[in-house]
Order: sequence, then C-alpha cells, then structure tokens
Amino acid sequence: MSSPSFLDITERHRAVSYANVSAMALLIFDFFQTLDVEINYIWHSPWTVTKRSYLSMRCLQFIYVFVLLLGRWSHC
Repeated sequence: MSSPSFLDITERHRAVSYANVSAMALLIFDFFQTLDVEINYIWHSPWTVTKRSYLSMRCLQFIYVFVLLLGRWSHC
C-alpha cells in the first residue's frame, strides 16, 4: 500500500478546515438566533444551578471550537 500523496493530504486538510469553519459559523448563527430568547428567559432569572450550567455550556462550546480551530490553524 502506497503512502498518500501530498495532494491527497492537502485536499483532506482543506476539507477538514472547511468543516471546522462551517461548524463555527453554525455555532455563531445559533448563538445570535437564540440570543433574544436567552436574554428574556435566562439573563433576567435568578441564579440557579440550571442557569449556571446553561451559561457555562453556552460559553464552553465557543471556547472548545475556538481552541480546535486555533490548534488546526497553528499546524498550517
């Protein structure tokens, strides 16, 4: 079995990069799509375990995807 050529590796890397960027775009789209509901129901409610869990997951998803993209781009 032969090793993959440089063009194959580059093509795969580009496809993964496009998928990562599209995932971040969908995440940002979802954030702004649901922001008004979040402001009305979450931000004005008292602090509970549920609210803290929701907000931490909401923030952690951006941090997670950003770190993945940063790690991916640092290898270019």
